[in-house]
Amino acid sequence: MGYLIIILNIIACILIGCNDSTSKIYRETIFIPGGTLLTNSNDTTTIPIAPLEVMKYEVTNALFKEFTDATGYVTAAEKNGGSMVFIMDKNQKNGRWEYKQGASWRDPLGDNQGIHGKMNHPVVHVNYEDACRFCEWMNMRLPTAAEWQYVFQLSRADTLTRFNYWQGLFPFQNVLSDGYLYSAPVGYYHHNVNAPSDLKGNVWEWTQDYFHSNRVEILKEMKRNERWKGPPRSFDPYDPYTEKRVICGGSFLCAPNYCKGYAPDVLQSTDPLTGAVHIGFRCVKSCFYP
Repeated sequence: MGYLIIILNIIACILIGCNDSTSKIYRETIFIPGGTLLTNSNDTTTIPIAPLEVMKYEVTNALFKEFTDATGYVTAAEKNGGSMVFIMDKNQKNGRWEYKQGASWRDPLGDNQGIHGKMNHPVVHVNYEDACRFCEWMNMRLPTAAEWQYVFQLSRADTLTRFNYWQGLFPFQNVLSDGYLYSAPVGYYHHNVNAPSDLKGNVWEWTQDYFHSNRVEILKEMKRNERWKGPPRSFDPYDPYTEKRVICGGSFLCAPNYCKGYAPDVLQSTDPLTGAVHIGFRCVKSCFYP
């Protein structure tokens, strides 16, 4: 199995690059035709989705470095001096969350190892504002949650059997049958050249939407052409005084016994002011309206 993982890594490097140079492939977009999204399988409320250009890959360290080099932008984690990292013990038998001094997109684990050799991995430790500023630099934006779900369904991402998630009983053991404890190179498990990669697993992805526990009912009350923007306000009954945004797609920490965040109908709430080792993003562009 170890030799197979090595061979697959070599193939992935050939396809998407293993060195620390920026490649045009990280900017590649895919056209997604417009349509409608059902809010859920038990409801007839639809959300109109305009045609989109969607980044094929989650934003990589290489592309984010190009952004920071060009603009001098400093992320919130860098300003704060650290961020949240999930730490496993040496035997991969137990894990815990820990605030790590020095952790940022430049040093995801806060262990002074940096991102050398991981330029084709998704950038992490970026908060909502960091992601928005990058998308503006690309003349793009974050997707809405509805757009993200629509792309997921149209791409048939839910049929994927190989993707980066937690194999084993979270948080006590990860058997690593997918080859990665943390993030994987973007596109590593990708087989459909006409669809975005890593919509399922790898890292959570920021969306524009406010999180609201009564999302479906609110969308019903909105005008049809406004539903794509999502709820106009945030509400999380478990943390009612914190404004939350929606992240989608799950991550390398999602396990069948834990969150199943890689399911298309899971809209996870998170504080937009914070980032973490398992949250990244990708950008989109409306083809007909901003």
